[in-house]
Amino acid sequence: MANVTSICEKFEELTQNAANPEDLLRQVLDILQTQAGIRGYFCKIWGRRWSFWIGNDLLTFAAEKMQLSPTLGFCYEEDKQGLSAEDRQVILQCLKNRLGKLAVD
Repeated sequence: MANVTSICEKFEELTQNAANPEDLLRQVLDILQTQAGIRGYFCKIWGRRWSFWIGNDLLTFAAEKMQLSPTLGFCYEEDKQGLSAEDRQVILQCLKNRLGKLAVD
């Protein structure tokens, strides 16, 4: 498993070079699953409704959800690969910092 700093640096690099939001989010999901053991999907948010947008459509129930911006959310669960709660929080905070400004229509 990659270290937390490496994952956060990859998020930063991806957001700077992203061609479109959909590709960016797919790449982020790949990094989260392969390097941090976090499976999930992104949702568009309209008021109180979270609607599936991009990600693991086989994930029928995500144990956690996180609002990244007023219009973008992330639902996720962990594969039990030994990621500490502290490391998970750092990675999710990096995700929020990098994607919170992403324009979602």
